[in-house]
Amino acid sequence: MMCSTMLHDQGHARDLAPPVLPAMAAPVLMAAQLHEIHVDAPIPALAPALAPALAFALSTLESPTHKPILLARNPRRLPLPVQLHGEGLAALGIDPARLLLVETPDDCALLQAGLDAARCAGLAAVVLETWGALPRYDLTASRRLVLAAERSGVPVILLRGKAQPRASAAHSRWTVRSAPSAHAAAAVEYIWY
Repeated sequence: MMCSTMLHDQGHARDLAPPVLPAMAAPVLMAAQLHEIHVDAPIPALAPALAPALAFALSTLESPTHKPILLARNPRRLPLPVQLHGEGLAALGIDPARLLLVETPDDCALLQAGLDAARCAGLAAVVLETWGALPRYDLTASRRLVLAAERSGVPVILLRGKAQPRASAAHSRWTVRSAPSAHAAAAVEYIWY
């Protein structure tokens, strides 16, 4: 419901209600695909910049289910690991009890955990939280993740902090960054390419 105020000026009525902007369709990360989400942070060394990317990933899953969501991370690579908060997850529509956390000792184990999880149709999504170059993530590794996602029907989401986009087999690549605060409705900017 929209409130409107009428101003009577010299016999003419003018509507002072704000203009109605067309609703932008919310992005959706499709199932059975590999998606990369890069973080463009003003302070690239700040790991909490991954938090908006994680919120974007969890809030844009194709269809919310009651299946678990696996989040694999290598906390040793992060200068300050993202701390998850149950009330914040609930605000995104994610039951915190659905989240399975896997902490790996290195990048090789992180990619292997992601590949193994991507092969499991019993998950709602697989999210890999990465920081830095991740040299083992190449065309071959990304293609393996794509094939596993396509077979199981589970979306695989790779969060990339402090990393430049490079060639991969991902179906979509997103960049999440803060937008200028010119208007409250434009608080976050999504770029898809």
